[in-house]
Formats: sequence, C-alpha cells, structure tokens
Amino acid sequence: MLTLASVDAAWGWAMPHARRIIATNSFGNVLIEVGDGAVWRIIPEELSCTRIAPDLASFDALNEEADFREDWEMTRLVEMAEKSCGVLQPDTVYHLVIPAVLGGQYTTDNIQRISLSELVSVSGDMARQIDNLPDGAQVAIKVVE
Repeated sequence: MLTLASVDAAWGWAMPHARRIIATNSFGNVLIEVGDGAVWRIIPEELSCTRIAPDLASFDALNEEADFREDWEMTRLVEMAEKSCGVLQPDTVYHLVIPAVLGGQYTTDNIQRISLSELVSVSGDMARQIDNLPDGAQVAIKVVE
C-alpha cells in the first residue's frame, strides 16, 4: 500500500513533503498535495515529478480540462495493457519496464504489472540517479536483488 512516508522516501529529494495522496491512476501516476497546498504529479514512466497546480482550487480547475483528463486517464494505454497483462489486482498498476525517458516504448512487450508502492519507490530512486545527467547521456540499468 502506498503511504505518505513511502512517497517522501522515494521522491522527497525532488518535491516538498507529501501531505495527502489525492489520486492514483492505472499506470502509477500519483497526485500529491504537499505541505504548502500545491499539487504535484509523480509520473513514473517519465521518472519525473512536477508541480501541476499552486493550490487545490487551481487543481480542481485543471482537473476539469479535457486535455488533462485524457492525459491522466491514459484510456487507450490502459486498454492495451489490460489486453496483454490482464486486469489489475488491488494495489497494483501497469508500468513501463524500461521507462520512456530511458528509451522504453509504449508497447505491450514493455508493459507489466507491479505494486504501486514498488513502482513509486523504484521510479523515485532511478529518477534521483539520473537527475543531473545531460539529455542523451548513456545509462545502464543494473538490477540488484
């Protein structure tokens, strides 16, 4: 289960202290209200987190925009993932095995299921490790058990 402590542990280096988890989507994106009331979005497939609204009222307005809703819901991608990976179980999400920012494609052979808390942790750690690399830098992913 995703907790505020796990969000802070994974992404606290890049965003203010998490106060409340507002929502998650089927690809593990997380909307977070932080200490000053701003709303941030963790985007695991891009290994990023971004301030998307200065306060909840601004977020509510953004949430009404069709472009934001389409990007947030990821409907076509979720349908593709469901066909190849099956329906999600509680506390699981789909994810790109190789994140898009590292060259991973939005294709069925690069999509799997994972627990939400593990995805937030892994993506935050990977994002921290590549944070200061210039665009186009070569990286190697080494899985350590």
